[in-house]
Amino acid sequence: MTSHKKIAVVVHDAGASQILFSLIQANFDKASWHIITTKNSPAHKIALQRGLKVDTSYEEKELSADFLFYGTSWQNQLQTKFVDYANDKNITSVAFLENWENYKERFNNQFPRFICVHDDLAYEIALKESLPNLIKMKNYLTVEILNKAKDKSIIEQDSLLILSEPTKNVAKKLYDNENYWGFTEKDYLKTILENFNLFNCNYITIRLHPSDTPDIYHEIMKNHISIDYHIEKKSELIDDLLKSKIVIGINTVALHYAYLLGKISISYIPSQNRPCNLPIPLQNQIKSFEQFKIENFKHTDRSKEIDFGIDFQTLLKRISR
Repeated sequence: MTSHKKIAVVVHDAGASQILFSLIQANFDKASWHIITTKNSPAHKIALQRGLKVDTSYEEKELSADFLFYGTSWQNQLQTKFVDYANDKNITSVAFLENWENYKERFNNQFPRFICVHDDLAYEIALKESLPNLIKMKNYLTVEILNKAKDKSIIEQDSLLILSEPTKNVAKKLYDNENYWGFTEKDYLKTILENFNLFNCNYITIRLHPSDTPDIYHEIMKNHISIDYHIEKKSELIDDLLKSKIVIGINTVALHYAYLLGKISISYIPSQNRPCNLPIPLQNQIKSFEQFKIENFKHTDRSKEIDFGIDFQTLLKRISR
């Protein structure tokens, strides 16, 4: 019986946490769940917000489960010892990819028994990078977000939502060069502010990445006192997306969700050596503000449903073979 399966879930990063926690809460009574993370990690904080119990002092040698589900990360390698242990003890390991970049860096030559992807673009990228044993999996987070949007009565405001990224740290980690892409988060925000009039918005909300800090953004905004702004760190993502007219960022999955919710969703990457790896239209991917016109950007019908991949119970049957 699937309800008797014991599933250990090891996760650290915010994106993977949201993907896996949505899956867990949609299928909570179909298995026995044991969530493992580190104290005060993004996963720990998100679990508390969602009312999920987590274990922050668990060791891989104590792992007793039928399956190991885990989220990948290029910043943290919490999952490494658990995957090694699971593979050594013949516990089926399953990785869940929540975005569309840095796949090889996330695995670092340590592969699970199966890898789940949640849309066609992720599947294509994973195939090109020769990742093994791919499974097309239903995205329970997408379903959750679209359903929440239907239930909320948030009025769209005349605001621009900027989704931050600690670009300098990402470039340093991946390439040992803080300016590898030719811009940092400071440059990024300054350029957007210089072109703020093009957005036809009244104010800005800056939503911080879990690894980001507000100080740098407050400092930059001091030189643009004519622009009203707010730095957001604690509100629910869906609320920030729904109340914003336009959403701009780099490669964050939140841009994809904004697009699905019918928002003008713009990936702005001022670098020729960093592509946009998001399933949003090409005309919504820009490198500069030359010839920038809001009417040129495409948006979907709000709350468009996505039909992709197998459900949780079908997944259990497949990985149990």
